[in-house]
Amino acid sequence: MRFLILFTSLIIVCANAQNVRVSQKIYISDNDTYNSALEKGLKAAKSEALVKAGVTEYISEYTRLLTTEVNENINEVFNSDLLIHLGGSIKEWDYIVNPIKKFDTEKQLFFIKFEIKAKVKKYKSKPDPTFKAKIEGLRGSYIDGDRIEFSIFPFIESYLNIFYISESEANILFPYERTQNTLIQANKNKMIDYLLAEANTNHESGRLITVITKEYYPYDSAKKNNDGYETITTVEDVFQWILDIEPENRTEYYHQFIITK
Repeated sequence: MRFLILFTSLIIVCANAQNVRVSQKIYISDNDTYNSALEKGLKAAKSEALVKAGVTEYISEYTRLLTTEVNENINEVFNSDLLIHLGGSIKEWDYIVNPIKKFDTEKQLFFIKFEIKAKVKKYKSKPDPTFKAKIEGLRGSYIDGDRIEFSIFPFIESYLNIFYISESEANILFPYERTQNTLIQANKNKMIDYLLAEANTNHESGRLITVITKEYYPYDSAKKNNDGYETITTVEDVFQWILDIEPENRTEYYHQFIITK
């Protein structure tokens, strides 16, 4: 899935870090591939690293079931994501023992075993419940070629960043040029009306992430697309950028939808 831009104009906070080591063993079920099982094992290992470092409120997980009708058939897309670590984040990690695939004769299952070291940043603050915005106009599904229009109404003067992530790509949709002004005024609508939805498959599930911050935190991890706009990025860089900002200085909104042909 890609977004097409329709018109042509338009700090990391320091904290104490702690190094921890985690050993992990993950079984490969009948529904898993090696890579999917390893991904689950890494998520579990990172969560354990946060716990070992004393991060108590460490998981914010959401699930959502979306349905869309295509050719009189109902297709269900289920998504579950490990999102924001409220009390801290993994700054960096690496393997101490690389993943090894073995077979458990008792359980008659393959498993993956590895060990990581992680540097955990503990936040100094908690989310500010007064730092909010109202987002209106987004739908749960779009047809290929639909214009995507929505508004952001911040209650406090804020800086705005908007991202799109899916299984196949990640993009920053605003700002799409580093010289753009990202400051949005309090109690005024900021309209986003220059996006088109494009699906490369029959149906594609994605997430729009709208982030408002109290201060200016430039996003420097984007590369230029074919049209010359700085929109191409990675899921890892998006979440690392979010997690580097203290919770009191940011608020995130997640909107999931499906695009069909």
